[in-house]
Amino acid sequence: MYDAVMMVGYAIGSVLKKGIHPSNSEALLAQLYNTSFMGVSGPVRVDENGDRAGGSYGIFNFQT
Repeated sequence: MYDAVMMVGYAIGSVLKKGIHPSNSEALLAQLYNTSFMGVSGPVRVDENGDRAGGSYGIFNFQT
């Protein structure tokens, strides 16, 4: 969750530096696809589908 919030923050900062208001959802989404950084969970970036790229995921089924 922390990395997701940071990614949005980086994207908003980038569009503001370009003189674009962050309410421009097309510009913000385009910037999200071009944002990458080292997060607390490792490298953070998204692929062309909007999914986190390079992530390592585990699915566990706990039953009681």
